[in-house]
Amino acid sequence: MSVEPFMKTTPTKIAQDALELHNCFHALTDLFLPGPPIKGGFEVTLHEERALDVLGRKQSWTMSEFAAALRVTLPTATHTVDRLVKKKAVSRRKSAEDRRLVLISLSGNGLKRQQSLLEQRIRVCTTLLKPLSAAERSAALQTMQRFAEVAQLELNSLAQRSPNMVSTPQE
Repeated sequence: MSVEPFMKTTPTKIAQDALELHNCFHALTDLFLPGPPIKGGFEVTLHEERALDVLGRKQSWTMSEFAAALRVTLPTATHTVDRLVKKKAVSRRKSAEDRRLVLISLSGNGLKRQQSLLEQRIRVCTTLLKPLSAAERSAALQTMQRFAEVAQLELNSLAQRSPNMVSTPQE
């Protein structure tokens, strides 16, 4: 997509900065894409990889919580989990407290895949941080933490405005 029309209609400094930030995130995105499957692993789509990453954030999820965290509809989340269960990356079980609730979590294969992805991302981050001084690392981390805070506020706002999506959980 060409940015030329965007820059002609919105030539403000903040728009230029936004475009530069977009370009920076675009350059970083490729570094964080999942690598090849681990030995004895399984193929997953980018969406499934993201789902595994989300599932790894806590021990178990209800389907509603999971859909909210992915910012997708409940049927989309269910379909994703169905595919990951077939790949033996996710397991389902009924809640002990409420038998109507189905809880999902990473299985052994999913845990291995998620751990492999985390190790890859830590290697990338280490490579990116090494050339920076301690002061530059501190400034970069503070800025990224602030971006994350603002992004979470925006996600919460989007969830309130989007009736087709399950609301974003507050952690």
